[in-house]
Amino acid sequence: MKPKNSYGRQRRAFTGDAPAGSRWRGLALLAALAVVSGTVACGSDGSDTSADRTTTTSRGSDGEPATTSEPITSAPRSSSYVIDGRTVSMPCEGEGSIPVVLHAGGTDPHSVWDDLVAALGPDVLTCRFDAPGVGDSDPPAAPVTASARADALDATLTAAGLDGQVVLVAHSLAGQTARQLGSRHPERLAGAVLLDPTTRVVMHALHADLTADGWDAVAAEAEADAEVAWPVIPLVVLSHDPALGVLGPPVVEELWTEGQAEYAALSAASRHEVVTGSGHYLHRDATPVVAAAILEVLSRVREPE
Repeated sequence: MKPKNSYGRQRRAFTGDAPAGSRWRGLALLAALAVVSGTVACGSDGSDTSADRTTTTSRGSDGEPATTSEPITSAPRSSSYVIDGRTVSMPCEGEGSIPVVLHAGGTDPHSVWDDLVAALGPDVLTCRFDAPGVGDSDPPAAPVTASARADALDATLTAAGLDGQVVLVAHSLAGQTARQLGSRHPERLAGAVLLDPTTRVVMHALHADLTADGWDAVAAEAEADAEVAWPVIPLVVLSHDPALGVLGPPVVEELWTEGQAEYAALSAASRHEVVTGSGHYLHRDATPVVAAAILEVLSRVREPE
C-alpha cells in the first residue's frame, strides 16, 4: 500500500498516475522551460555539476553493518516530546553508536519507513521524526518553513537525550529541511542520505499545494533559493530512475536530475546515484539500495578517509 500524502498532485505525478493536464505537471513543465531558457540556473554559476557525481546502479545492492568499538546508545524510551508546548512524535528503536534519523517528505507519517527500519535491523539506532503537523505530532503554531522544521528536529533530538551528531535520511520535501539543518545546526550532522530531495524549482511549482497544507510558501521558496553552507560530511544523494518518466516529459526529468546534483554539491564528500528501476519512494522501491547507502555513510563517519 502506498503511503498517504496530502500533496496529491505531487504524489500522483511521482507515481505516474497524474492526469495528463494536471496543474502540477503544467507548473513543473513551465519551471523546467524557465530553467532551460536561463531564468533559473542549475548551479550557483549556472554550470552543470552532475557529470562527475552521477552513477547508475541496479536494484538489489546490499551492505553489512560495520563493527565498532564506540559507545552504543539504546533507543530513548519515550516516543513523543513536548517542544514549545506542542507534542512532537519521534519513535526510536534499535541501538548503535550514531543515531539514524528518518524524516519523511510531505505529510507521510513515520510508518512510511517500516520496510527500511526492518532492513537495517536492531543494530542500527533509528529515530523516525514526525514533523509538526505530520503523523502523530501536533500541528505547528505558525505556517511551516523548512527552517522551522529543522529547528524542531534539533530541539526534538535534544529532548530525546540525543545531544550528539546524527545521520539524517530525508525524503522528498524533507530534503529542504536537511538543507536548513546542515546550515543552521551544522554540529548535528555526521552524515546524510537524501532520497529524491525536492528541488528548488519544484518548490516554486508547488506554491499552491504548499499553501494549502499550511506552509508559508513564499518564505519556503525564498529558503530554497538561498545559498546554504554545509560542513564537509559524508553525503549520498539517491534519485529515482528518469527513464520511468514518473515526473512527466523528459525536460522535467532532466531538470530534476540537475537539481539533485545541487544537493550533492552541498558537501565535498558526496556522491550522487541514480537508482535504476526505482520511483520517487526509493525507500520502498529500492529498500536494499537505501539501506546500503545508510550503512555506507555510517561506516564513513566511523572511519573518516
